[in-house]
Amino acid sequence: MAGVALDHRVAIAAMTRADRIDRTRRVMLAPTTVLGGAFEPVWTGEGAALLYLDPARPTTVLRVDLATGERSEAFDVAALRERLRQEFSVDVPGVDLPFQRFELVADGMIRFQVRRRWFDATLADLVLTEVTEDVRRAATSVPTPWPAAARSIRPAKMTGLYPAIGIGPQVTSPDGRWVLTAPAGRLTVTSTLDGRGQAVVTSPARTGYMTSSAAWAPNAQQVAAVNVDTQGMADVPIVHWLKPIEEIEFLPYVKSGGRTATSRIDVVDIASGEVVPVCIPAEDGLRLHVVGWRRGGREVLALSLNREGDVLRLYSADPRTGDVTLLIEETHEFFFEGLSVGWHVPGFEAAPFDGNRIVWASERDGWRHLHLHDGDGKLLHRLTEGSREVSHVVAVDEANGALFYAVRSDRDRPMDVHVHRVGLDGTGDRRITSGAGQHAMVVSPDATALLDRHSSIDRPDTVTLLHADGTEVAVLSQAPSDALSRRGWCVPEEFTAVAADGTTPLHGLIYHPPSFDPSGLYPVVEHIYAGPYRSNVGRTFADAKHALAQVMADAGFVSVVVDGRGTPERGAAFQGVVHRRFGQHEILDHGGVIEQLVADRAYLDPDRVGIMGGSWGGYFTIRALLQRPDLYRVGVALYPAVDLHDHNALAIEQYMKLPVNNPDGYEAADNLKLADRLEGKLLLIHGTSDVNATFSTTVKLVEALTRASKPYDLVIMPEQAHDLSGHTGQYAVAALVDYFAEHL
Repeated sequence: MAGVALDHRVAIAAMTRADRIDRTRRVMLAPTTVLGGAFEPVWTGEGAALLYLDPARPTTVLRVDLATGERSEAFDVAALRERLRQEFSVDVPGVDLPFQRFELVADGMIRFQVRRRWFDATLADLVLTEVTEDVRRAATSVPTPWPAAARSIRPAKMTGLYPAIGIGPQVTSPDGRWVLTAPAGRLTVTSTLDGRGQAVVTSPARTGYMTSSAAWAPNAQQVAAVNVDTQGMADVPIVHWLKPIEEIEFLPYVKSGGRTATSRIDVVDIASGEVVPVCIPAEDGLRLHVVGWRRGGREVLALSLNREGDVLRLYSADPRTGDVTLLIEETHEFFFEGLSVGWHVPGFEAAPFDGNRIVWASERDGWRHLHLHDGDGKLLHRLTEGSREVSHVVAVDEANGALFYAVRSDRDRPMDVHVHRVGLDGTGDRRITSGAGQHAMVVSPDATALLDRHSSIDRPDTVTLLHADGTEVAVLSQAPSDALSRRGWCVPEEFTAVAADGTTPLHGLIYHPPSFDPSGLYPVVEHIYAGPYRSNVGRTFADAKHALAQVMADAGFVSVVVDGRGTPERGAAFQGVVHRRFGQHEILDHGGVIEQLVADRAYLDPDRVGIMGGSWGGYFTIRALLQRPDLYRVGVALYPAVDLHDHNALAIEQYMKLPVNNPDGYEAADNLKLADRLEGKLLLIHGTSDVNATFSTTVKLVEALTRASKPYDLVIMPEQAHDLSGHTGQYAVAALVDYFAEHL
């Protein structure tokens, strides 16, 4: 009945704005409330067991026998609390564990923090020792984290300011004595013993180091890091409007075709500050990445990617002289997927695992596969093959001559990710995970035990213990299946449609409102991204990609998300459609999918179709209104790109090439020139401190719409960067919902 859907939307509209903001916040944050199905494993030194804290069981530390899967309490929690109270006057309310994290500092001994004090405890008899700050800082044993791909498959996001001088993680030395940072680009080491730091290298203005790919030598005496020089680059102004007197901050930034930074790799001696530049041939816009050290610290491995993103090289460098040897050079027909998303080179496998062999990932046959090279770069043989896309290397088991890798290998469910094991001789490839969905794995130090964290859109996270051959041993942690449904989170429906070429299958999700009635008639809102960096379809139960679509479904709309051609994870030909033709095929695919869904489902109203998206999703929201005004009636564009000439060079040049080399492509992708085609309702939402898609893009679109006498709506978010966060982000999401409620 249509009245059910209408009543729900009326009820939402009747709320106060503060209540609507709170409701959208709760929907978006719902996944963070789910406990279980994930933990940080702490492997015991003898390799027979692991310890972990299960968020779903916060009252104990569990010990797991890796051979049998048998679980037991590692110690008596009540006794530990009592000893803390009696021996150290530390009293913690409640009955749960008095800590949330711990470290294994020796077999049978853990280290934890309570009330800003650190303690060691023997597991056998709970002998407690308070740990001094000096001893704690010198510790080198830390929990093994889940890999970056545990929740999302090949995540990719602009790093923001270009280039990211001084931006990056802390990097701890192999002996645990030093922590490397680069505040304001000054390469600095801080002692873990006394907490004192010193600048090893002080760089001139507008130059400096990044730690995003910095690597310590095995002897902890040298560091290899990327040095960036932004002198001569243009700046973009960021106006801080909320100051008593407005201030302008200028940040280095390169737009398409502009002058880029220059970079090099330096090997720095920590004691003397001596710098040895690595002699990789200079090239305009060259991006560099330190892979690591090998052969006992006698060599540094480094990757370089050219500005247009189609030539990748692996070098070996002598850290004493800086002399380099080219090991591998590869040229791509289109571009190396994902490698220009930021200043460094993330996600590409160039993994030296024994000093004499290299695992190299390549799309040379149209699919991303792994190849084994010798230490000098000579190809030995392939490791993987077939019409399937390898995601990443999970681990190398040198002792048994095997490699674990993640791959999309299920032909019936091509977007699922499984883990395979293959011999280093290229034989014996077999899948070791089962069940639909996404599988992320942690391998024990001796590669005899595997932790498989898996989930799908209708099944919450679960951690299963496996033997090395994939035999299931035990389920160790599982999130409750109703954890999100109790909070209004709906499980979307998977669907498959056909691209505009008439043959290519496209995969997507449909989110239905609460109390959905298939006999009703619902407005449709597509959540689009369509950029070439990542997929937009959430693949796990609590994937953050679901959030905005869930918000719209909760507000009474049917939400649709689909990945069209030009996105990654489905081979070079599928993504290569975007090569030199950005903006020319995407809306054909997406609009065609909406028309197929409307034709197949009577509850979708063809006269009430909207679209929303952020960043590239903002670009394509605008483009959908301009290219298909007959279909898309309302759009909300969040922090959009608008004109490719006015965008970050790193975000577009590898896909479109330099403007001088593809003028027709850039001309065809310009939304400003199509402003007079706007017929529907358009809301622009943009932060004034955005340094990815700068605020200037929205200002220029506003001018173009004004000249074309086209109405628009605008929400400005002061001091907001390239995302939705804090109170302004909550306000923006509520404004988005209100806009569709009013106009759709």
